[in-house]
Amino acid sequence: SNSLIICNEGGFQNGNASISLYSKEDKTVTNNLYQSINQSNIGDVLQSIAHINHEIYLVVNNSQKIIVIDDETFEYKTEINDFTSPRNITLINSNQAYVTDLYANKIYVININTKSISNEIKVNGWCEEMILHNGKLYVANRTNNLVYIINTSTNVIIDSIPTIDNPSDIDIDNNNKIWILSKGSVSNNINPAISILDPIMDSIIYIETLNNLNGSPSNLLMNSDKSFAYFIQGDIMKTNTNY
Repeated sequence: SNSLIICNEGGFQNGNASISLYSKEDKTVTNNLYQSINQSNIGDVLQSIAHINHEIYLVVNNSQKIIVIDDETFEYKTEINDFTSPRNITLINSNQAYVTDLYANKIYVININTKSISNEIKVNGWCEEMILHNGKLYVANRTNNLVYIINTSTNVIIDSIPTIDNPSDIDIDNNNKIWILSKGSVSNNINPAISILDPIMDSIIYIETLNNLNGSPSNLLMNSDKSFAYFIQGDIMKTNTNY
């Protein structure tokens, strides 16, 4: 509760991914935490991190694996292999999680108990972030400018919603509306945007076009009560969730 875990991607193909621990109390940073505790390297490109059931899941994109460590000691416990290029992991229920992938044309279903791939959901192209709401999983598909909707009880895609080019980040606000951050397309002269999706109707109800002068936006996140959204676009941008 007094520390913040920072995942550092490292340089592509350099195998120097790492995690740092920031103490909010002392305002100090401990770097290379995993290496110093486990006497080994994480791997190549630490894409994302998730905290599930007193364990930390390190999604190592270019090493095609997820490392599982203890959330108190940071000691290595096990790893899940046989991915193509994993991106993000989301807990679905007490037994399973989903993992998106850059190249595999699938979403992997992970058995949390056995730490293994138990199933897969066929998709078309690059899938990025996911958010779970009322038994449905909303997945950003960058290749086809879609948000997939998956029934998590059956592991079946039940709908796909067109959105602004290159949707990458997804979150939910305090009104239970799904926010989708799209990077836009320079080649197609399409600005980045935030789209708001109503999960009752499963349709886009509002689009806020963003200025493209500061480049491509990323890292959409809500604050603790989900009344404000933050993203990075040159600076750290903040907007309230009343649109």
